[in-house]
Amino acid sequence: MGLCADLSRADSSILGAVVARGLGAYDPLRLGLRTVHSGNLTAADGTVQRDIYTLGVLRRGDLWESTAVRELRSQAQRIASTVAHRIELEPQEVASGRELRMAASMS
Repeated sequence: MGLCADLSRADSSILGAVVARGLGAYDPLRLGLRTVHSGNLTAADGTVQRDIYTLGVLRRGDLWESTAVRELRSQAQRIASTVAHRIELEPQEVASGRELRMAASMS
């Protein structure tokens, strides 16, 4: 993907699919995707995607500094902590076959 200034011009089929399906949205400057503090994507309709996280360059629009090891480590730790907390609270919840097929088709 490289350091494209306008992320909507990046040559990425998965990124295009995420935005086209409304699962994520570009930040106002199109430097990255809209996210919340925990790294969850913000959908096109403004809702927080509970099960979709990102880190690094895709968070440039919200965090600006998002490429150095220190920032990446911090973002990864935050996501891991959030996921671990959810697993602890919801151990009985398992993805359905449909959700797994959708995730596989996007990769």
